[in-house]
Amino acid sequence: MKVIRILLAAALLLTSISANAQRHHRGSDRLGEFYFGFEAVAPTGNFNKTAENLMETGKPDMVMRWEDVGTSASMGIGLSFKYSFEFSIIDDQCSAGPFVGIDLTWNNLDKSVRKVFNDKKCDMPNYINMPIMLGANGRYYFNDVFGVSAEFGIGADMLYITPQGWSGAQEKYGTDFAMAWQVGAGVYFGRHVNVGVHYYSLGNHTTVETKDKDYTQYLGALMFKLGFCW
Repeated sequence: MKVIRILLAAALLLTSISANAQRHHRGSDRLGEFYFGFEAVAPTGNFNKTAENLMETGKPDMVMRWEDVGTSASMGIGLSFKYSFEFSIIDDQCSAGPFVGIDLTWNNLDKSVRKVFNDKKCDMPNYINMPIMLGANGRYYFNDVFGVSAEFGIGADMLYITPQGWSGAQEKYGTDFAMAWQVGAGVYFGRHVNVGVHYYSLGNHTTVETKDKDYTQYLGALMFKLGFCW
């Protein structure tokens, strides 16, 4: 996908610029920074809404279909990776600059829907999202132990839904891409620990295409992150 190639090229360029700057930099050691974090993923929008057909009948033909309104996702978990290149604005107290980031998240179905699948003894779908973002971030330290941060990014989200159904009669979904963006803020404890809240607009995903209609749903997620920087 074109947008993925653009983001990867930007990431390579950002890494090259940062490496060169680090060789010539004699001040702050925070020009280039890696971030690794754990996240709790709360689905929003149709991502969180229970599939209408499932709740109305309790016994849909294929248990749950993507064209139903709602995907019945539950709270999930994920990992977050980011590389940022920041320019110092006020000595070592305030900095800002571009970043490239990637998240990998997993959401199961909510409890009531899982029960229907378990009662029918069939495999249930799981949702795997991988948003890739390019954006800008900044931070401000009040002192050596406390600071704040904010960021905004735009890019693409890749959605993969695991197969559902019974052995020999599974419904499989393709991988789908959609434009995405995110905004977030956090608190630094010292220079290496960050706790943040981010909203991800994962885009309008289409995974079922028929000759009459393409079924698309908007997915969003509120992510609570605990990250480590170095």
